Parts: sequence; C-alpha cells; structure tokens
Amino acid sequence: MAPMTKFFDKKLEVELGTGAAVQVAALANDLRTFMDTANAIRIAQGKPTLEQEMAEYDAWVEEEIRSGRAKPEDFEWEPPLAAMAWRTVRTSCPSRP
Repeated sequence: MAPMTKFFDKKLEVELGTGAAVQVAALANDLRTFMDTANAIRIAQGKPTLEQEMAEYDAWVEEEIRSGRAKPEDFEWEPPLAAMAWRTVRTSCPSRP
C-alpha cells in the first residue's frame, strides 16, 4: 500500500480535535506498517494477504446471506481494533462523547 502522504485528515481534526487526529494518524500508520510486514510474511509463506483473505471472507458472507443460510444480522460485529481505537480517541479527547 502507498505510504501515508499526509499527516492526518482535516475532517478528523474538525471532528475530533488536533490531538486526537494526530493520534489516529499515528495509529493508522502503525497499523499499516504492521499489515505490510504481516502481508510480506504471508506472501513468503504462500498465503493470501490480509486484504485478500478479508475479501474471500466478505464473498463468503455475501453468499451465505444470498442463499438464505444466514441473515445479515448474523454477521454484525464491531471489529476489536475499531473499538480499541475509539476508546483511545475518547480517552484522549475528554470533551467528546
């Protein structure tokens, strides 16, 4: 994936404040670095990248729903990383809900 070309998104700065936007940008950069490393290892092992694996899972979920074997609500969940990032933003920016 392309390297981060800007420090943080101005929309995030408006929405969360400068400090939280900087923290989100740093977390995103750390996550991208980790994913790039994990993908390099997976490719060397002959495995799909994380993104390819997720695309395969998404296709499976869509097929399960389309076939009637499952309902959309069977797959509703909040990814742990998103929850962790949200907690980090909330605790670093007390004026936000």
